[in-house]
Amino acid sequence: IVNNAGDYELYLFDKGEIAIVEMIFHTYKYKEDPVEEIVVRGLDTVTAIEATEISLGAATEFSLSDGVPADIDWKKPVTTLAAGDTGYSVYARIKKSDDSYLESWDPESKITFSSSDDATLVVDTYGTIYPVKQGTAVVIVYYDGVARATVTVNVIGARAVTYFVPDKASVTITNSTNVKATEEFGVKIQDQLLVDWPTVSFTIEALQGNPAGVTPVRLGSYTSKTIGVTGDGAGAGTWRYLVKGYDKQFMLTVIVQEPTSDKEADVKIWRLSLDKTTVDLAVADKDVLKSITPTLMGYAQNGVASFKADLTGVDYYYTIGEDIQTAASIEVTSVSGGALSVDIGKGAYIVNAYEKNADPDKADILRGTARFTVTDSTPAATYVLENTTTTEKNVLEAVRKAFKVVFRGEDVEDADLSEVTYVVGGVEHTDTLNDDTVLAGNLFIKSVKFTKTYDSGDPIVGNVNVVYTANIGRTIVVK
Repeated sequence: IVNNAGDYELYLFDKGEIAIVEMIFHTYKYKEDPVEEIVVRGLDTVTAIEATEISLGAATEFSLSDGVPADIDWKKPVTTLAAGDTGYSVYARIKKSDDSYLESWDPESKITFSSSDDATLVVDTYGTIYPVKQGTAVVIVYYDGVARATVTVNVIGARAVTYFVPDKASVTITNSTNVKATEEFGVKIQDQLLVDWPTVSFTIEALQGNPAGVTPVRLGSYTSKTIGVTGDGAGAGTWRYLVKGYDKQFMLTVIVQEPTSDKEADVKIWRLSLDKTTVDLAVADKDVLKSITPTLMGYAQNGVASFKADLTGVDYYYTIGEDIQTAASIEVTSVSGGALSVDIGKGAYIVNAYEKNADPDKADILRGTARFTVTDSTPAATYVLENTTTTEKNVLEAVRKAFKVVFRGEDVEDADLSEVTYVVGGVEHTDTLNDDTVLAGNLFIKSVKFTKTYDSGDPIVGNVNVVYTANIGRTIVVK
């Protein structure tokens, strides 16, 4: 008889050995006075079998990858390569009767490979593959020298630029020197497997019949996938350009409009716009800092933009609700000391833009209204109960021993758990990473906080720490 209140490990050394296991779970009603203890019991047996009695199932999964097995999406296996691709391997896993997997990248797995056609696809015993030429070959997987399954691999021709196209065919822009408008075209350059081409090199030339004056698009060679368009002072009319590269070409059109008047006093219509009307607070790499930029534009009699107001200048300003804003952009989130803070929480907001009245005794003139919404799609953190009893008397260490926190499908590292809120003796407490509270007995763990680090995408800001909360609501026993 073994009474194990710590780590639940059971060892059976001989086939046929049977262990009778009684599980006892203690919980408590804290609202009762005195606290009422509730005990739940369960009884079952564990029988030892030979390891060889765990059989391999019929299901075998394959995928080709130039990365590591942990990054493979087994629901979307890769079975197509281009002739001449290097650095790829074939990976396979076979499901066993205990629902675990026998994995080919385990050197003890006894899984090996071969190809049905070495002239098309070479595969060595360990799964390293080299696609030789266009065609189809079958990869055979063996377990302990016996063929178990096959997967057909399609080898297409050597990689080449297949897609050389713009994100849009045309843009319209004003040539107002007040507005100084800019636009851009994006260029997609990909091979036949929709992989971005590693080098960018194309040229732009003007077609005949373009208007007189300054071209809105720079001519010549490009090494960037972005083609800038500058309206300021460009010749009015329709401009057409031929973009050439990779033995392919396409045409771009830029329509340059000229306002009937470039004077602020001649503005007939005002319009306030936001560069985005919805902001999601959920954070990801390269998507940490959230902001909205308002633009107040004036339009001439012919409907062409002719004046861009300076909303942080002397004559114009904007508000969110009743609060006057002084920054050019609305900061929804910001960074201070490397940590993220939310400046505008979830909700719907109204932005108003005003022109200051020359007569101080009169109200300022409302020139435009716009709306935006802040949402938050951050998934809730969950947890896995690993131990209900622990000998770790430091509260935070006890929590790390008892629970595994899961966020976005991945386990949170123990080192990232930074704060715990718990109830003992009917009183709520909060301990941080540096606290050394030592307790024993029943602890009701209310919640834990953990920190994740993201790349802001801004070299000046650098990495940003974001704190999340996992709600627990479970009792553990510290002995």
